[in-house]
Amino acid sequence: MDLVNGCRQVILGIAFVFLRKYPINCAYFVGFSIFFNPFFLHIYFSARLFTIRIVHIVVF
Repeated sequence: MDLVNGCRQVILGIAFVFLRKYPINCAYFVGFSIFFNPFFLHIYFSARLFTIRIVHIVVF
């Protein structure tokens, strides 16, 4: 469960990065995802669905 909570915290950070629109942080996340490639691919699909939920919660 600690990995799930950590993934949620990382996804929350990603959501705030896209909302604030910092291209430097986006490029840093691309390098971070490439560095942790197996872990990133393991949570990639669930991360996309969770980011969509966060965007709906923040927007509405």
